[in-house]
Amino acid sequence: MPSYKLTYFNGRGRGEISRLLFAAAGKAFEDNRIEFANWGGLKKDTPQGTLPVLEIDGKRKISQSLAIARFLAREFKNSQCVGILKDFKLLDANRKKVEQQPKIKEYLAKRPGRAEVSRLLLAAAGKAFEDVRVDFAQWGDLKKDMPQGTLPVLEVDGKMKISQSGSIARYLAREF
Repeated sequence: MPSYKLTYFNGRGRGEISRLLFAAAGKAFEDNRIEFANWGGLKKDTPQGTLPVLEIDGKRKISQSLAIARFLAREFKNSQCVGILKDFKLLDANRKKVEQQPKIKEYLAKRPGRAEVSRLLLAAAGKAFEDVRVDFAQWGDLKKDMPQGTLPVLEVDGKMKISQSGSIARYLAREF
């Protein structure tokens, strides 16, 4: 059985969803809560210089709260949340309204595969972008060159690479 260590500030914030997933699954984990005063000395040792960070078996580190939550949900087969939003009519109406925005609607009509927030942000901003799709057969060779060994990755001006969908979306939202 793997051991887990979740490092986050001594408060709720972005680390709380992972703590809740551990509680819901009844899984033990080390809840490494740090004080903000100590953050400066620890930041350089974290992937992407951010918290929360999940360590698995003292080796593998995953950063970004949503990436950690997705990993834990899959790891714990936490499916009781599937379909939980189906009764929220206002959320459904909002989703439909967004899908009807002209630039979003145009993008959705011609996109291959599932929608992603970053592609939608780029489409909504009317920005041209290279949409590189990776087949699973290609992934083994590409993984070692990706920040944190994950996708998606946004490359900006051929230099800066940003990983994790939430980080990419926040960057694009600020840019546009």
